[in-house]
Amino acid sequence: MARRHAGGPLLLAFAVLALCGAPAFYSARAFSASVWQRRSLAAAITAQVLLPSPARAGDRDRETMIRNSRRQFLPVILENYKRLKAEGEITEKYANGKNAKKFINALTGWGSIQRMSEAPDKISRKLAKDTSAIEKAIAAQDYATTMSLLDQYKEDVPQLGSATWEWTDQA
Repeated sequence: MARRHAGGPLLLAFAVLALCGAPAFYSARAFSASVWQRRSLAAAITAQVLLPSPARAGDRDRETMIRNSRRQFLPVILENYKRLKAEGEITEKYANGKNAKKFINALTGWGSIQRMSEAPDKISRKLAKDTSAIEKAIAAQDYATTMSLLDQYKEDVPQLGSATWEWTDQA
């Protein structure tokens, strides 16, 4: 929904008056300069009134934020989970590489969006602790611990309504 300034009708009326009010006693040169000044002023005011203002912090609703986070984080989580399952171990290349960092960032982001209010709550703090433990297990290249922590992370994500989250493409 586009936001408009509170004084919109008043500013619009001012812009129309600025365009129409040209005194006849100006010289031709002064008249054309003043007309251009008024027209540019009117265009600037009209743009302020009629164009939507940029979104302010907090304007997005929770559903949009969750949908965008799901689109951004879950594919990264799923891809890395499948890679770990297929390899059956955590290699040094993976532990020190970009994919592990992206995986941890995705787990952190997904855990953060699970909070029920603006401030971090019990759920998001628990998921942040789980992510920290997963990060340490990946750094230690401990495959069994990492997989059990990922299962714990999955269990700690709240399953609200009919939304479920599985480690498959159908989720």
